[in-house]
Amino acid sequence: MMTKILRYFSRYWFKITFIAMGIGSLIWFLFRVIPKPSRVLYPCMRAAAPLASSFIAYILGLSVFTLVFRFARERFRKSKYLIAAMFALIGMLIGVWTITHNTNIVMANVKLQGPQTGNEPIGEAKGIFPGRVVWEYNPDATNKNMTNTAGDYWFDDKNTDQSVVNQMLSDGLKLIANATTDPAAWDSIFHYYNRAHGRGDVGYTAGEKIAIKVNYNAGGGGPGINTSPQINYALLDQLINKAGVAQANIGIGDHTSTPDENYNKCHAAFPNVNYWNSLALATTEPLKTSDGQLTIHLPQVYIDATYMINMPVLKKHHRAGISLCSKNHNGSVCPDLGSAFPVHYSLPCPDADGQASNGAYGSYRIFVDFMGCSNLGGKTILYAIDGIWSSVNYAHPPINGAWLHLIMTTQIQFLCPRIR
Repeated sequence: MMTKILRYFSRYWFKITFIAMGIGSLIWFLFRVIPKPSRVLYPCMRAAAPLASSFIAYILGLSVFTLVFRFARERFRKSKYLIAAMFALIGMLIGVWTITHNTNIVMANVKLQGPQTGNEPIGEAKGIFPGRVVWEYNPDATNKNMTNTAGDYWFDDKNTDQSVVNQMLSDGLKLIANATTDPAAWDSIFHYYNRAHGRGDVGYTAGEKIAIKVNYNAGGGGPGINTSPQINYALLDQLINKAGVAQANIGIGDHTSTPDENYNKCHAAFPNVNYWNSLALATTEPLKTSDGQLTIHLPQVYIDATYMINMPVLKKHHRAGISLCSKNHNGSVCPDLGSAFPVHYSLPCPDADGQASNGAYGSYRIFVDFMGCSNLGGKTILYAIDGIWSSVNYAHPPINGAWLHLIMTTQIQFLCPRIR
């Protein structure tokens, strides 16, 4: 008996394996996606979907093919040859169409540039230790079972562990400055910036203002992703209690009003920090784009600040490809321009249609002007990318799962201060 089973399996192992994997993938896909449709974007679901869909197509195709040829066979038996031939032809056409028809656009082979040699960065490295980047990773920071529904959103404290985020930020700061304590790390960061800007070998001086540019373009109170309240809290705690900056000399926010989840958490602990709800424009020191197209008046709080911290969210963007530090300043021009749309012309996909109509090398990019502006990139002492939660596009819900935990969830990436 066992010999017959093994012989049968050895003969039909591919079909048996395909059917078993197809049924398992279909059950797993439905079990995960029906309760939470956003899981369809998870990598494990993307892996299961082709197997499940192939199994369904196989069953449907086999069923239709069998049904059509059964009709054809019955007509042949009754000498209805023309009708039988028509059914046979329909069956073959359905089979060919199922195998060959595919309307998906394959874009993975698009050649964007020629081969490059590794470990040959372009430009001059800057920073306390030139070129140093720190990646902090701790999967305990987030709750992988978060549903991102009312009462259980990504920004809730039960889904993002404040103590873990605090430790990640502390560890990252000490690594970026090669310091043993948080105060020493901040002292090193301020000393480096001031030396590089001809302000003397000095640290932070009481009364100097710090502007923290975060990203709130998803609005608030819902599933869309913003800079997390927990990393805002951790940064404010560091500046106030470790670097010795007075609350009143710190401003934090975006061009939109501060979401309640961010405001309530941080304001309760640090009530004298300036949480931006609207930003008045400066009448001096405008940003003039190097292509001559725009003259932009920046918020007055940027002009008044001595230092800036740039803290975006790790996410994709359908016009720019990815949305990180430079693109975070699209929000800095919104108070004057009304929105970021007037600067989209400089992005690789300005029409958001999936076509890089402005993707050629050498094209104008407003991001270069952002980083070269004395009141934006020129004032930045720290770039901290909030990857505690990340997303597939701006204002979209966060992704959280085994894959993201392994690759980038709960990361905080520090880019050394860049000066131009």
